[in-house]
Amino acid sequence: MAADLRRDLLGAKAHLKSDWALWTGILVPPIAWASDETISYALVKWACNHHTTTSIQLVTFAALLVMAAAGIAGWRAQRERGSETETERAAFMATLSATTTAFFIVVTIAMAIPKWALHNVCV
Repeated sequence: MAADLRRDLLGAKAHLKSDWALWTGILVPPIAWASDETISYALVKWACNHHTTTSIQLVTFAALLVMAAAGIAGWRAQRERGSETETERAAFMATLSATTTAFFIVVTIAMAIPKWALHNVCV
């Protein structure tokens, strides 16, 4: 019994690491999208006063990079699982991570098109 408990406890660190990666892939893309929208909105007045939207575009590009990195981390984390039920759970979370990441990347790009197309328009 002690040997089984010790083996379970020794494997807990690996599961904890991959759990963080899986949750990162699921939760970071919507947070990055919301941060991009909030920061971009806050920068509009400054960007119009300085006649440049480079800062707004850089924020969007950084959000896209963060989303992609989180999605990749979530997808790769499923390989660290051992038992059958844990593998099914990790596969589901990895698929959810990839789907969430793809969705929020598409939404961020769609929301960025007016920023990129109308960069010279300031009221």
